[in-house]
Amino acid sequence: MNASIELPNWLQQNQSVTNPSTKKHVYNPLNKNLGWLQHLLTQLNAPQNIHQTQQQPWLQVVNLGIMILLLSLAQKPY
Repeated sequence: MNASIELPNWLQQNQSVTNPSTKKHVYNPLNKNLGWLQHLLTQLNAPQNIHQTQQQPWLQVVNLGIMILLLSLAQKPY
C-alpha cells in the first residue's frame, strides 16, 4: 500500500497573494471625508475669545459694509 495521493493541478500551482495594505497610496474617499469632518469639528469646537475675534480689522470692515447696506435698504425712496 504504497499509493501516493496526487493533488489536483489547481492545488499544485504557486500563486502569489498580494496584501492590499502594503500598497503605498490607496485613494479612499470615505477616509478623506472622515478626515475632513474631523478637522471641521475640531475647528468648530476650539475655544475662541469672542472679544478678540470682534476686534479684528477684516471683521470690522465686513460689519461696516453690512450696516451701510442695511441702512441704505431701510430708507424709503421718495
